[in-house]
Amino acid sequence: MDGAGILDLGSLTLNQSPVTADVASGIGGGIQVGPGATASLTLSNVSGNTANDGGGMHVDTGPR
Repeated sequence: MDGAGILDLGSLTLNQSPVTADVASGIGGGIQVGPGATASLTLSNVSGNTANDGGGMHVDTGPR
């Protein structure tokens, strides 16, 4: 599974939010930002997440 905590396929805004202890078998343990999507994190904690690639956060820059 990709984006175990949050799978962002559009526009994600987190403010003072924890993203912790999520496990993905693929990419983006805590947060997976899909192609063309945006993410804004303010005073948020991304920790203790694991994945094969991008344990805390993975940003996919490929084509949509």
